[in-house]
Amino acid sequence: MKPRKKQHRNPRPVLVILLIWLVPVAVWGTAIVADVLIQRKANLPVQPETVVAGSRTIDARLGVRGVATFKSEMNLRLEGQGTITRFDLVVGTPVEPGTKAMEVDGVPRMAYSGETPFFRDLHVGDVGKDVLTLTEFLRDLGFLSGEEPGSLFSQAASVALSTFQSEVNLTPDGVLRKEEFIYIPRDFGEVVSVQVSPGDPVPADGVFATGSGQVSALRIVDSAGEKPPKGFPVPGELRLSAGPEELLISSLSISGDEAVEVTKKLRSWAAEELIEVGMDDDSQIFEGLQISLAVPFDVASVPSTAIMAGLGGETCVIQNDEGSGPEAVPVTVQQIAGELGVVGIDPSLAGTQVLRDARSATPKGVTCR
Repeated sequence: MKPRKKQHRNPRPVLVILLIWLVPVAVWGTAIVADVLIQRKANLPVQPETVVAGSRTIDARLGVRGVATFKSEMNLRLEGQGTITRFDLVVGTPVEPGTKAMEVDGVPRMAYSGETPFFRDLHVGDVGKDVLTLTEFLRDLGFLSGEEPGSLFSQAASVALSTFQSEVNLTPDGVLRKEEFIYIPRDFGEVVSVQVSPGDPVPADGVFATGSGQVSALRIVDSAGEKPPKGFPVPGELRLSAGPEELLISSLSISGDEAVEVTKKLRSWAAEELIEVGMDDDSQIFEGLQISLAVPFDVASVPSTAIMAGLGGETCVIQNDEGSGPEAVPVTVQQIAGELGVVGIDPSLAGTQVLRDARSATPKGVTCR
């Protein structure tokens, strides 16, 4: 008898069966583990979004306009009779001493200012406050030099007057005839209306023009309306500018002598066509100005949403540096002129991490005090 060969079973069917059973089990197990991890991650608190506070130097430059208001209107009057044959005054401009305001029957009428108006004709040897007005007038125009203006109508003053008369086509005899001059009060301001034109007779009451009066206040407002420019007031003196010209003002709203002097300067800028000027009801409007800080300053910059308000009006940011945890840090908020959605805070906080949205993402227990 032949010996039987030892039979070997094929392991493949067993492996296939094992694989068929094990693969679903492995997939099921992996799914369970992944689901557990997802659940754990879902249960973790969401980390709020943070931003790093920036750093910048600002001068808060912004386009604005000036609005000058006045105390009261005042009239200019003309003496004598006759027909107005030329008229030189222009609405919206001042009347400068030494310039021709008009002609009556072909004779110039010259503008002048002073403490005391001319109330008589003046000759050499006359004494009085009106003589002082004349000598100051001649000195300011450069016709009288070598002596201080005084209350005595001297021979030198008469010669100076004669020279002036010759230049403006008046009779050059060194005698002042008061009807040839028109008194302009120092606080007359700008011409806002005129009541005559060439060909008209001299009005019975003498009134031929109305002035705005002395400036009582000057306000700096945004270029689009009547509100203060966004981002102001800011600390420090302010710089008002137009083209290459600039001047300093103490605040966005000035009055008194400062308002008078600044308005005078703005009118000179308008005369140089650096800015535009016009009248609006009882106000004079200066368009095309820029306002900025005289001395720039540093701030840390953050989104406006990063500011948290306390119950007592306090303002904070939520600092969130690694290792220390969330903390409410009191800050002084500075609006940045001309920018939306960004504010300035204390410059020492530049480079620190703060919550982007302090109002909705502030952790419980963190308050602004």
